Amino acid sequence: MKPKQPSLSFEQFIRFVCQTAEGVFLSKEDGTTLYCPELFDAVLHLEAAKAYCGFSESGDFAKDYEAYKNLDLEALAETGDIDKRQYEAALEAIRERIGFEKELLLNKHISVVSPFDALAEPAAVFLNALGEKLADMEPSKEKEMIKHGS
Repeated sequence: MKPKQPSLSFEQFIRFVCQTAEGVFLSKEDGTTLYCPELFDAVLHLEAAKAYCGFSESGDFAKDYEAYKNLDLEALAETGDIDKRQYEAALEAIRERIGFEKELLLNKHISVVSPFDALAEPAAVFLNALGEKLADMEPSKEKEMIKHGS
C-alpha cells in the first residue's frame, strides 16, 4: 500500500488525530467507556491508511487489518513518502489527546464516587451519636429495646 499524498490538509490532519485517539476508547451499552491501549497500533495503521493512502474500510475489521497491518509508517516518513514532521506532530497530538481523554474518564469516575463519599461523614456522625447513647443506657433498658424491636 503506497501513499497517494505525502501530507494532509489541516482538516485531514485533525480528522486523523481525532479518529485515531477516539479509536482506543470503546463505549459499552451500560454507558461506561473503556480505554483499550492494545488497539492503538491497529487503529493508527487503519487511520493512516485512510488518510494517506485513500484506504476504504470494507466493514470487516479482520479483512481490513490484513490489508493495512504491514504499512510501515516510520519507513514512509523516513523516505519522505509521507511528511515526517507532520506525521510526528500527529503522533504527539494523538498521544496528548488520548492522555486528555483518559484524564476525563478518571475525573468522571471520581465525580461518580464523590456523592457516596459525601454520605460517609453524616453516617459516621449518626453512628457515633447512637453508640454514645447506647453506651450510657442501662443494661435492662437495652434488653427491653432489643426485645420490643424499638
